Amino acid sequence: MPRRSDNFALLFTNRTKRKETDPEFTGHGELLCPHCGKQGAYRLSAWIKSSAKAGKFFSISFLPKEEQAERPERPPQREDKFPWESDDE
Repeated sequence: MPRRSDNFALLFTNRTKRKETDPEFTGHGELLCPHCGKQGAYRLSAWIKSSAKAGKFFSISFLPKEEQAERPERPPQREDKFPWESDDE
């Protein structure tokens, strides 16, 4: 029997959108497979699309969290100083 927390998803406005191709909404969810009973965690991305025939609609992508690309590491902090910087500061 499904639990109350099975098959849910949350979408939020993507406030870090930098490119036109980035999703308008991002979020996460839990889906329960009705065939095998396996529960999976997913990252969601959603875009608002439109067509003459259907009008406005959402295009949604589900990506298993374990397959989500790792965030790139931050570049190392600069250890050298510019000529105008002194050690007294």
